[in-house]
Amino acid sequence: MEETIDWVPDTDFGYEIAHAVPGVDDPEILQPRLLYARQGRTGEYDTMVDRMKRERREYLASFPGLDEAIVKSIG
Repeated sequence: MEETIDWVPDTDFGYEIAHAVPGVDDPEILQPRLLYARQGRTGEYDTMVDRMKRERREYLASFPGLDEAIVKSIG
């Protein structure tokens, strides 16, 4: 079953996430934003995304000499 996963860009973090996987009937399980939206918890998800991005920026900023473009790429 090689190469059977359909990937899409994640709108929050920019990396690819699964959109369709054989045997998984609920695509919202694969895409957290959709799952939280279905549950009426979009605000909670947005808060979580903001926190994770902030934490990643802070962590990367702890490396002296790291290209600032890398830190800024997180959003």
